[in-house]
Amino acid sequence: MRAAGCLFCLAALLMWLAIEPLPAFSQQEGPGQVWISAGAEAPVSKKLRASLSTELRYNNAGLYYQNWELALVSRISPKVDYEIIGFKHVEKLNGTVWQGENDFYGSITLKGRLGSLALTDRNRIELCTFAYDNPGYIRYRNKLALALKGRFAPYVADEVFVNIGGEHPGINRNRVFAGLKGSVGRDTDLDLFFMIQTNAKFLDEGETRERFCSVGGTLTIRF
Repeated sequence: MRAAGCLFCLAALLMWLAIEPLPAFSQQEGPGQVWISAGAEAPVSKKLRASLSTELRYNNAGLYYQNWELALVSRISPKVDYEIIGFKHVEKLNGTVWQGENDFYGSITLKGRLGSLALTDRNRIELCTFAYDNPGYIRYRNKLALALKGRFAPYVADEVFVNIGGEHPGINRNRVFAGLKGSVGRDTDLDLFFMIQTNAKFLDEGETRERFCSVGGTLTIRF
């Protein structure tokens, strides 16, 4: 009960941080969205696995985003995982035109405990390149999550996006999650979540920023 209370208080704090506008911004509610993703993992060697995943995103106008990712994943120890190298191809609908994006990335995930809660901290560096008239840049993503114990356990998480260099450096996006994640079979995991995303879009003072809610799910199968 104590751990559940801590989780609830943290979830409330993270939701407030996502919802409460910064002084330089006013708010603009965006439409609700549905995100669906699926992935598979297969062994390459004793300590190395290949991960393949895809994601679809829908808003009130229909499908507007799709991607697929391929990464090599390894576990250094029970407390450290890392993605040696990853590649993500993205297609985004801009009006009536689909625009392409190619990202190369690597990440390291640290695992620990905060009392009876499981703590994970994923640190990911991405090199974002575009197939249209948009300069590439480097992006850092930090996702911090706390979960209760259990085969299918509730969790809360916060993910911050930071552009490094480029035309618009700094924090430009924040995601707050509350969900359920765990095993639904011997080699199958399911993640169901509710998310609030806030986009800064490098706004000047007084301009609006978009914020939208999403419900989503990720199914992962391990071979």
